[in-house]
Amino acid sequence: MSGFTTNETDQLEAAAMRTDTGGGKGQKMIHGLAEVELGSGVQKYVLIKTPSGYLVRGNPSADYHKDAARGVVGTLQDEGVSYTILGGGRIHKNDDKKTILIYGHSYGFPWDGPFRHDISATLVEKAFPEHSVTTSD
Repeated sequence: MSGFTTNETDQLEAAAMRTDTGGGKGQKMIHGLAEVELGSGVQKYVLIKTPSGYLVRGNPSADYHKDAARGVVGTLQDEGVSYTILGGGRIHKNDDKKTILIYGHSYGFPWDGPFRHDISATLVEKAFPEHSVTTSD
């Protein structure tokens, strides 16, 4: 992950990805889609709301939050599942210490109101019960 700052072009691309109504297909969720996908180390992450729940996606190689969201957003769009990216931040997943810290914010997907790292933490705790999960704004 590099030290890039989100520029106007990246913010516009993120805005275009932020919400999709599912194209009228009415699909609630894709069977077998994991609630949480994270890599190891520090990574950009997004919290996505769908009609049937929430998804957390992190990617240690993502330069921007839109890059962390891109794969699952494409899948949701292809399958006609409506979604909204609620916001983003960073996750530090340390597998050696069995810790996960969820923190920060995204310029591309700013939170509308208070940060909702609490929702992300609940999902991450369920996905990685052997890790200690903490949050910080």
